[in-house]
Amino acid sequence: MYFPTRVGQKKTFWGFVRIAAIVALIIVWRNEHSKAVEEHSKVVALTEGPKVIFDKTIAIVPPEQRHGYGSPEGNWAIFVTIRPTECIQDVVLFLYSADYRTDDSEDFHEIDRPIRTPLARANIEHTFEPIDICGSQDYSVLGSTPDGEHLFLVTSGKELELQKLTDMPPGEYRLHLGVESRSLKRRTTARLTVKWTGHMSNDLDIRINEE
Repeated sequence: MYFPTRVGQKKTFWGFVRIAAIVALIIVWRNEHSKAVEEHSKVVALTEGPKVIFDKTIAIVPPEQRHGYGSPEGNWAIFVTIRPTECIQDVVLFLYSADYRTDDSEDFHEIDRPIRTPLARANIEHTFEPIDICGSQDYSVLGSTPDGEHLFLVTSGKELELQKLTDMPPGEYRLHLGVESRSLKRRTTARLTVKWTGHMSNDLDIRINEE
């Protein structure tokens, strides 16, 4: 005996079952895929570890605005700022090398040899020892006398080569900087370029680029 209505109902029922099964498989696949992507992101983060970023903005601080930065001489200061992506330990900003050219020269001349001298943190007292940082940290890399006529490197180094950076004649200078930390897998470097006219001002031509 033929029952067309019931046969149609059975086909409809199994059709819904198949659709439900496909939808369930899609949901399971999406959940597993999301977990895999998340785990991959964690692995990448662990592999790469923390990073350090050099701020593009260079702060030029005149003597009258240096309250709280430990400058009894009342000098000008040029601050370089670094920011880690997470807390890092035993951080030091180094000067690795420097070169320069005078206004009447087309070629840069390198300071005699690699230097690798620590640079000064900008706080109550200039200090050069490693520190732990979790946020932005300023470094007083360059300074100028209160009259703005003499540019110099702020460092505790006594190397003979650094004497060329204690009173810098007019010209273009390139300082190769680098951040080292035991939390970093590799150092982060940048090139600080200064066009020194022989007189300090708030619009001094200075820029920094990561390498």
